[in-house]
Formats: sequence, C-alpha cells, structure tokens
Amino acid sequence: MRQSLLGLFFVSQLFLGCSILPSNYSIRIWELGKVEATDFDVALPMETRMGLRIIQVEIEGERYDFLIDTGAPTLLSPELFQKLGIKSKEVIAIRDSQGHRAVGKLGVLPAIEIGGISFKNIGVVSYQINQHYAISCLKIDGIIGSNLMQHAIWQFDFVQNQLKLYSKAPDGLSNAMALSVDVQKRPYVNISPAEGMHFSALLDLGFSGMLDLPDTDYQVLQEKEELLFPQEAFGANSYGLIGKQDPDTLRFAILPRLKLGDSYHTPARAEFSKANSRMIGMGLFEKNTLTLDWKTRKIYVEETESEKSVELSHFGFKPGFQSDHLTVDLMFANSIAKELGISLGDTITHLNGRSFVNIAIADYCHFLTSKEESADTITVEVKRGPTFQEFKLPVATFLYSEME
Repeated sequence: MRQSLLGLFFVSQLFLGCSILPSNYSIRIWELGKVEATDFDVALPMETRMGLRIIQVEIEGERYDFLIDTGAPTLLSPELFQKLGIKSKEVIAIRDSQGHRAVGKLGVLPAIEIGGISFKNIGVVSYQINQHYAISCLKIDGIIGSNLMQHAIWQFDFVQNQLKLYSKAPDGLSNAMALSVDVQKRPYVNISPAEGMHFSALLDLGFSGMLDLPDTDYQVLQEKEELLFPQEAFGANSYGLIGKQDPDTLRFAILPRLKLGDSYHTPARAEFSKANSRMIGMGLFEKNTLTLDWKTRKIYVEETESEKSVELSHFGFKPGFQSDHLTVDLMFANSIAKELGISLGDTITHLNGRSFVNIAIADYCHFLTSKEESADTITVEVKRGPTFQEFKLPVATFLYSEME
C-alpha cells in the first residue's frame, strides 16, 4: 500500500481547543451574541490545512482566515484584537488540551460576517494563536468557536469541503444524536467504545485526530479484546494551543466499532495516554456530512461512503521541529526504526535526500503543507554527536475495513 509522506510525517495531532477558567464575567460572556438575519440558508467553501478546516470571514470590510473549532471559544490574534479596537473586559486564564496554562484578554466583537451572515456581539478571547510553530503553519487570524456557532445550524460536508449555515434545520437529516454543552458552549456526545462502556466525549473540530481516550480505557479495552493492532510509543505526539505534549508512554490502536449516540457506529484510530481526556475529532468525520444544532441539542452524521475503513501507519518514529532543525520526538516500540538504532532526541539531518539542517520555521511549514509523492519506504539520516547514520525504513501499515 502506498502512503502519503505528509500524513506519516505530520509530527503531531493538533488540538486547538482550550478551556477558559471560569469567572463571573466569562460565564456571562459566552451567552452573548445573536444573528442579524432571521431566515437564511447559505453555503461557503472550506479549505483544509493540516487536517483542519479554515474559512474566510469578514470583519469591518476586510477578509481574514479563521479556523473552525468546536472545542474552543472564539479567539482573535492580539494584532487583530488591537486593530479592531476591542476593549479588554477582563484578563482570564486559559488552559489548553495538554494542560498548559496562559493568560488572555476577554472582550466583545461587535460584528463578524460568515457567508454574508452577520453575527453580532460575540465574546472573544485575545491570545497569541500562532506562538507555537505547529500552530503557526496553519496561518490563521482567529478561531470560530462554539460560543459563536451556537447562534446558527452548521452543516459540514467534509468530502466536498463545503460549509452551510441554516436558521432552521434542513429536511432529511438522519442519525440524530443528543448533544450536551458546557458553560463555554462546547458540544459533547455520548460514545461507547465497547459493550458496557459509555462516556460523554467532547466533539472537537479543532482536534485533527479521530479519538483520544485515557490509559484507563486502554486497559479495559485490552481485557475485552476490543483493540486491533495495538502499538506502543514514547515521546510527544500532540500540540495544544499553548505548547507541546509532555513526553509520555502513548498507545495507539484501531477500534473496530466506536458507537456514537444510540445507533451510529464507525471504526476509529485511537490514541491513549495518562493525560488524555475523552475526545472525538475531525479525522472521524472526513467521509461524512456533520450537522450541529445547538438550539435543539442535536447532531446528525450522514455517511457519504458505504465502506468504513481506518488505517494506522508509521515509520517507527515521528519528527518535531526544534530551534532550526528536526529531532526525533516519538519512537515506536518494537519498530524496525528502533531495532536499527534510531533513538528519541536524535537530530534528523535529511529525509529522502532533503536537508533539514539550519532550516527556518517557514521551510518546515512548507514541508508539512506541500503535497509530497507517496512512498512505502523512506531514507532518514540522523546525527548523534559527531556521527551520522543513514537508514532506509519501511512503512508499517495496519488497515481495518468493514467491507473485508
């Protein structure tokens, strides 16, 4: 099977979602906002960047690129927050998906247009979205969060990369599931990874993966013999809004039947760690149309392809950017890469003949976002002290399909 280098060398899962530590004012601000139009049905294109979805919005007559993220509040870069003259109402504490904390400013955005629909008086957070290289490669000016999204019905056709906004739910929707929300208006759905296991999970479209679960779930699922192709690794595989995941033992596997709501099921690629919460992300819906209705507390998942399949692939390691070079950020146990001698922390000098010595962030972003030819082997050169070593590594691919 041929594999895309981009997918295999994407150093991390991205989690742009974050929580705002509650205060009396921040709790009230998530209730703010309204839509100017009373009857609308509009469509606009989405763009895929690093597995996430970006749309263009208009603020005061100028266009900006915003990420769609149900796991976050609406965020603006500090530059845009200042440019728009938004007054800070409160300095608030932010906690990202990796548990890192920072501070931001809370304010109110008078108006923002999406597909010609004007959303008024939206609570926003000013935070340096692009401070980390993995996030900066997205090149966004802000985030459309759940506190804005609650004021319309959002339908995502991920196959056609089209977003539709409705004032009323369209006819013909199926696979309805109950939706609950937290104070920040983030959506949660009920999931069941196996018989007798029922949880509430955050539906986070700012998470590029499929499914995150805690280590405790891994142990139970192993005992129930519900995991296919389990893999173990050590290092970091995720980046939050504020920083990188702390090194940890990570486990990966395929769940053949993840149940959402009362009836919909799909196979899923899952990651487990001690720090993980339960979360489903963008990757789970790439072949679907997803409709979110905050008003009726419903979500709908429309299947666009009859085959349900999922793949787990790696070359035994994943690289990350550090200062001006690449390092080995994650090593898989029992991999050929480890057997041959590649180690966590090694400096990567070349990938398939391409130099990664003294590179700028822009060069690495280009590598992540450009279309690479497919390959089932890769040549890697690493440097450890004064020694250089070159390795040719095959891809390890594990595929599950319900049509088999």
